[in-house]
Amino acid sequence: MTASFGKFNDADRSFTIFEPITPRPWINYLGNRRLRAFVSQNAGGLLWHQEPYSRRITRYHYTAAPGDRPGFYLYVRDRQTGCVWNPHFAPSGTPLDEFECRQRPGVTEFVARKDGVAVTVSYGIPPQDDVMLWQVTVRNIGDAPADLQLVSYLEFGLLEFMREVIGWCYLKNQFSLRYDPALEAICYDYHVFEAPYAPRMLFACTEKPDGWECSRDAFIGTTGSYAAPAALAEGRELSNSQLPLGGHACAVEGVNLRLKPGASKSLGFVFALADEWDQAAALLASYRSVGAVADGFAVITTFWQERLERTVIDSGDPVVDRAV
Repeated sequence: MTASFGKFNDADRSFTIFEPITPRPWINYLGNRRLRAFVSQNAGGLLWHQEPYSRRITRYHYTAAPGDRPGFYLYVRDRQTGCVWNPHFAPSGTPLDEFECRQRPGVTEFVARKDGVAVTVSYGIPPQDDVMLWQVTVRNIGDAPADLQLVSYLEFGLLEFMREVIGWCYLKNQFSLRYDPALEAICYDYHVFEAPYAPRMLFACTEKPDGWECSRDAFIGTTGSYAAPAALAEGRELSNSQLPLGGHACAVEGVNLRLKPGASKSLGFVFALADEWDQAAALLASYRSVGAVADGFAVITTFWQERLERTVIDSGDPVVDRAV
């Protein structure tokens, strides 16, 4: 299996997957001692705080078909042709000209190319802060100008696993989602009075969004899917939906990019969590620039390098050395 789907790179302690369709989700664990996530080779995954039973932040469908849905998605839409694709291949399944998933300690990174556009997206959680960072770089490597829309997708749950499984149909009115124009962020207000944990959660982009959705129904649509969201259909734009009375919640922010041949653009998406709104806003603000997001990934890399270099062996067997 290893030889067929990817290979180890001992220099940066990573495993690179070249084939997006693997027999099972090939996951990587991210996080610090509080905020944690797992991310597959298709960016499917789950985010939780401390433990995933009563502090489960996002939704992950264990039994739905197809599996490994949803997760931490970045959609790329060519506004000229209408083509929608993901640098992590799923959920659109649009064939890519190039695909790599690099799973390394603390970071999952995708490198993909489609129709003259190259996109790199990395996911990580710094050791010192309860934030999940998405670092995105887009390059126009083609000969013509590129008119693109980048769109995030994160689906929120009800925090408590059994509450979501048993009572989703009549409990989804116990939270609200709104877009705060002052913060330029989506606010997830979970206000179940008997809940053991009710954090304040924000999701934002380092760029001012050109549109957003808080409603999964508005984004996916009645006849759409994760693979083909109605909001990304040709001729459509994000509707700026909100959920003041609850519903099916998501964090969608769209950014329009126009890149000349040879040009590139970097941006980031940030999820921040805290006990109070002012704390969450301050945490979000500390990562609200491309440089701050890059610094966050540098801290993650340094942390794992120092941790893993404490024990290194030279046994003569590279497989044993790698495992240790």
